[in-house]
Amino acid sequence: MRRSGGHVLTRNNLKSIYNLLPSDRFLRIHRSYIIALDVVLSYSHTKITLKGDISLPIGIQYASFVAKRLGE
Repeated sequence: MRRSGGHVLTRNNLKSIYNLLPSDRFLRIHRSYIIALDVVLSYSHTKITLKGDISLPIGIQYASFVAKRLGE
């Protein structure tokens, strides 16, 4: 998979993919997004900024988990 972005088409749902990934390196931040922790630059309660000037929303149901995981 490319680190520069792009799309991946699969028959698996995101939950099953997330469960296959190492939990110490990846984080689910939204029902549509899983991110690699080593590319996180900053975050707030509603969005996260990644290397490459990428800004993604943090889902309401994931906000407390993201804050806990990223050390708030």
